[in-house]
Amino acid sequence: MTCTHRDGMTRCEAPATVWLVAPDGEWNPGGHECRPHAEAVTREYAEKLGEPWTFVPIDELGNRR
Repeated sequence: MTCTHRDGMTRCEAPATVWLVAPDGEWNPGGHECRPHAEAVTREYAEKLGEPWTFVPIDELGNRR
């Protein structure tokens, strides 16, 4: 599984290692990203939306998703 982050028309080719989680605890559909992009997204959402998004390592998810 690769990172779903896009920069314009270019998609990241790095392996997805984390899953984005919304402030309400719901898994973001299609929210699997590489850690650097997940960190950037959570920082941007905190700054622009005032929302505390987080992420969880994919290998720790098991069947919780």
